[in-house]
Amino acid sequence: MSQNRPNPRGPAAALALLGAVLLLPTTASAGPAEDESVRQVALARADLVEGHADRARAAAESALRLDPTAYEALLVQALTWEATGELRKARALALAYAGAAGPDDEVAALVDRLDRADPVKATVDRSAAGSRVRFAARGHLEDPIVHWRTAGGAWQQAWMALDDRGQWIFSVPIGTAAKVTWWLEPVVGEPIKAEDGPFQLAVR
Repeated sequence: MSQNRPNPRGPAAALALLGAVLLLPTTASAGPAEDESVRQVALARADLVEGHADRARAAAESALRLDPTAYEALLVQALTWEATGELRKARALALAYAGAAGPDDEVAALVDRLDRADPVKATVDRSAAGSRVRFAARGHLEDPIVHWRTAGGAWQQAWMALDDRGQWIFSVPIGTAAKVTWWLEPVVGEPIKAEDGPFQLAVR
């Protein structure tokens, strides 16, 4: 099965967030404000360790208001979004931090975790017209191709399309198949599979 290749665009919300961060003033604030900003970042990290992600985020935001060059606060905010499951926001802020402060081991580990966390979902949609499997992959993947087959069927493939939420999506009719096997092939990067091979979805 062949499809026209889509024209990919990055998630608008993430790009807007990155643009806003990169436009922050680079002039340092006065000494007392800088000192308080450092204190707020320390409080944010302590709150994060104790499991208070919302409170940690508020402290990190306060640190940035006091000193727009307190780039560590961007990383702490990214960690708070990771803790609350907002993976796209976490990734955007982690990349903003890396762009402003330079890469380091902590941000590299964070981006790696985010890229491995639930990158692709498959769900079954049922209607009067029949059942379909809907594949949805996170927007950071590069122009992916989905490969799939139903039980006993041949492998098929198609380009995924980017929706208005920044997810790569594609859906296929499955008839009465009891199992769908699938994996993703990004243009850039490693294939996206389960740890021991292609993903499998039991259709009930």
